[in-house]
Amino acid sequence: MKNFNFVVAATLQAGGQPLRTTSFRVHVHNSITSAWMTPVSMDAVQEEPDHMFSIYAEFSDGTVGDITYHHGITWSTNQLSKITMTNVGKFTPVLDQSSIGPASALVLAALPATLNSIFVTDGIVNIVDSWQNPFASPTNRPRIDFIRGPNKMNYNDPDMSNILFVSEGFNSLEEDYFNTLTSILAGQMEEPSQFPWSTLVNKINFWSLFLPSADQECTVLSEQIPYNQLNFEVLGGEHYEPKMTGIKQWISNADAYLKGYSFISTIGEIAIKVPGFPDTDSRRYQPLNRATKIASPELSLSALIEIVGYPTPCDTNQLTTSEADLLNYKWKILYDPGISLEGVNAAGSKHVPKDTFIFWAAMANRRLTNHRNTAFKIAIGGTPRTDRFSTPDRNSSFHLNNLRRANVDQLLYRIREGATVTDPIIGYVWGRSAYTD
Repeated sequence: MKNFNFVVAATLQAGGQPLRTTSFRVHVHNSITSAWMTPVSMDAVQEEPDHMFSIYAEFSDGTVGDITYHHGITWSTNQLSKITMTNVGKFTPVLDQSSIGPASALVLAALPATLNSIFVTDGIVNIVDSWQNPFASPTNRPRIDFIRGPNKMNYNDPDMSNILFVSEGFNSLEEDYFNTLTSILAGQMEEPSQFPWSTLVNKINFWSLFLPSADQECTVLSEQIPYNQLNFEVLGGEHYEPKMTGIKQWISNADAYLKGYSFISTIGEIAIKVPGFPDTDSRRYQPLNRATKIASPELSLSALIEIVGYPTPCDTNQLTTSEADLLNYKWKILYDPGISLEGVNAAGSKHVPKDTFIFWAAMANRRLTNHRNTAFKIAIGGTPRTDRFSTPDRNSSFHLNNLRRANVDQLLYRIREGATVTDPIIGYVWGRSAYTD
């Protein structure tokens, strides 16, 4: 059914007793309108295995989804001599010790025959030198710098701890900024308020490793919702400050607001920009103005989503004509005949307050943001899921499609403190000992 999405729950049972329940969201789309690889380009170090681009697609209903593992995608490259490629899209840059400097290749993907009219934008691979290329000048290899501590020469003392700050999402012009931040962080840990760290300062050495990233910031995997904060404390009148938040945080904040626990600051108000209204329509910004807590049978945002699912731009485009159309021709027919909407009809057994509806409609703007091309391929959050095992929006980890712990060990174990071959190799303090060659 067009623009239809729902949640399926599955329960594992043993002896007739439920052991575990999980759930996932199904969203049925009519068609794909465009597809592209993300990030647009990726820096990949020679010999680092299992890199992989993701493929995002925009559907006919205006939503964006990840189709990387869609059955039937064919992967290839235009440079078989530079990268090895698997049939599932993973690639490894080939070590080329005869040359120093970047090389490039393209990763290509073709959708299955049923979707072959949709062209997937190619991914660009920038192949860079291996971490410890013996043909590269030592001054051009990654190195570790000492920040502060009791004695940097005691790094291998079993009674000493060594903390390493690593850059991620800092470009080549931001090394001084990174060094300033690491120096401040190390200094703050010595302050009495930072107990117990402050009692251990004579047992900790602080170090830094700067690797520039092509793109600033980190990859965010979770869906993001753009909104605007209406601020009246700006000279010249009201001012809309653009904001963005993860979808889970959005739902949590909305429910807290609707239950009377406002997250709105005292210096401004929240105004939600609702999709579907043109920029010339004053209704495009819907201020939240509820003065009382929701009460039965009024629905919170999470309760409304359980009934009608997430909105799409197609849903909110109907708002330019009538909210009643959405209520009467979709919600009441498909989901629950007892549902009602403030300002449209009398309260039913499940009533949607205006503010709940505004929060819900703004979710039609949710987007997966393009990945960032960064040094360590750190990703924040997780891809969209509804179950209790989904990744919190603020959790960070290696993006397993692009970098693994073994790759980092390969860098750390051989790294020196300083830029000459006579400087000591100290990376084994952090790198695993399997990489001893």
